[in-house]
Amino acid sequence: MDKSRSNYSSSDKKCFVKVVAIGDSGVGKTSLIQMFEHLKFTESFKPTIGADFSNKEITVNGRIVTL
Repeated sequence: MDKSRSNYSSSDKKCFVKVVAIGDSGVGKTSLIQMFEHLKFTESFKPTIGADFSNKEITVNGRIVTL
C-alpha cells in the first residue's frame, strides 16, 4: 500500500501485544496481572482453572498499545 495515499499515519494505527503468563500453580500470575491492570493487590485469589483474559491500554511513545 502506498503510504502517501493512506488516510492513516503510523501513529493512528492500533497496536496489539499479547502477553502470556505461564507458571506453576500458586506462584502469583493472577496477582501480577491484577497489580499491573488495576494497581491493586489481593492476597488471596481462587485458583484460575484453564485461562483468564484481560485487556489494558497503555501509551508508549505517544502511541496507544492494547495489551
